[in-house]
Amino acid sequence: MTRLRGWRRGLAAGAVALSGLVAAQSARAFSVDFDTVPGGTPSNGLAINTQYEASEDVIFSLQGGGSPVLVQEGNTTSGLDAFQLGPNGSDPNTLEPGQNVDWFLNATGQLGVPPALVLNFTTPMNTVQGDVLDIDHSDGWTIQALAIGPGNMVVDQVVLDTSSPDTGSGIATPFTLTSTSNNINEVVLDMTSHGPDPGYGWANFSFTNVMNGVVPPVPAVPLPSAAWQGAALLAALCFFPIRRRVRVFR
Repeated sequence: MTRLRGWRRGLAAGAVALSGLVAAQSARAFSVDFDTVPGGTPSNGLAINTQYEASEDVIFSLQGGGSPVLVQEGNTTSGLDAFQLGPNGSDPNTLEPGQNVDWFLNATGQLGVPPALVLNFTTPMNTVQGDVLDIDHSDGWTIQALAIGPGNMVVDQVVLDTSSPDTGSGIATPFTLTSTSNNINEVVLDMTSHGPDPGYGWANFSFTNVMNGVVPPVPAVPLPSAAWQGAALLAALCFFPIRRRVRVFR
C-alpha cells in the first residue's frame, strides 16, 4: 500500500512538473490605450513616438516623417478637430457611447487626409490588434503587417470601408492581423479612399509575441524521486497501451 501511494504521489508531482513545461510556452502581451504615457501624462496635441518603446516594444511614426499626436475623446475646447460626430462641424472628437476610447492618435489633430501611421516593433509580434475610428462616407483603409527583409513581405492584410462590420460615424472599428510565427516587424495603417477633409483616429493597440520552446530553469530544490518516477510513468502511459486482464466468474 505504501508503495502504491508513493506512485500516486509521484504521478501527481510528475503531472505538475510536466504542466509547468507546457505552461512555459506562453505569450507576452503588450497594450497601448494612451490612457497613460510613460514619462509623462496624456495631453491634447502631445506627439507620440518612442514613449512606449521600453515598456511595450513599439515605436509610433508617420510615413514620410513626423509623429502622430494625442487627442482626447469628447474634447471640444482644445482647438483639435480629428472627426465630427454631429452635422455641420458639431461635436468634434466625439464618439458614440460605449466605444471604450478615452485617448486616440491623429496625424495632426485636424481633419484631412493623413500620412499612413506606422508601428515598428522592437520585438517581432505574431498578433496585432487596434481600432480605426470614424469610418464613414467614402473612407477606406488598408492595414498591413510586414516582415521586414528583402521585399518587405506582407504577412497579413485587412481592408476596412463602410461595408465592413462595426463602421460608421463615431464608431471604433476593430482590426486583427496575425502571423503563424513571430515575424511582424511593422504595421502600416493607410487611408486609401476618402472624401474631402475626412475625419479619423487610431486607438486601443495590443500585440502579442509567442515564446515557443521556452524551458524554465532547473529548480534550486530538486523534485523528490517519486515526482520523476511519476513523470516517467506518465510518459510511458502515453506510448504503451495498457492491457487489462478480465476475470470471468463461473
